[in-house]
Amino acid sequence: MSVDPAEIEKTARVAVKEFIGIIRETDSIIFPLLRFHLLTENLLERIITCQLARADRLLDNANLSYHHKLCLVSSFDLLSDKVLEALKKLNAKRNKLSHTRSESISIDDLDIIGRPFGKEYSELRSKYSNNAKELMICVFELIIFDLWTRVYLLESGDASANEKQ
Repeated sequence: MSVDPAEIEKTARVAVKEFIGIIRETDSIIFPLLRFHLLTENLLERIITCQLARADRLLDNANLSYHHKLCLVSSFDLLSDKVLEALKKLNAKRNKLSHTRSESISIDDLDIIGRPFGKEYSELRSKYSNNAKELMICVFELIIFDLWTRVYLLESGDASANEKQ
């Protein structure tokens, strides 16, 4: 069975047009989520690097997924359960966004990611109930504060870095 080249081109043009339209969205909240996911992955790698004598061998050769890096960092028992759970939910949402063309980010998605922060998140949810992008940014602030603090302490050699936050 042969495929009609004209049909391939037509389908490709539709896909490209859709892709370009997504990229040009200035108010998209998908791209900040994807960038935040990459940032948190980098911070997880930095924690691994601080905790393992030859982390480069693992990070350069093992082809670890975000999930694997998160599990490894979780085993170090350095991050709070709320940060670990929020990162797990963030990764799940990122995976859905990557594998489903029509996926978007809703307030419900942000509820799932932010819920581990309990009252802190509830207050943000009340304040930004009609603004998904602002709520997402605030959830990211909750996550990144604890994560960045841990990385800073580890990289600075602070003795308290090995105590769970």
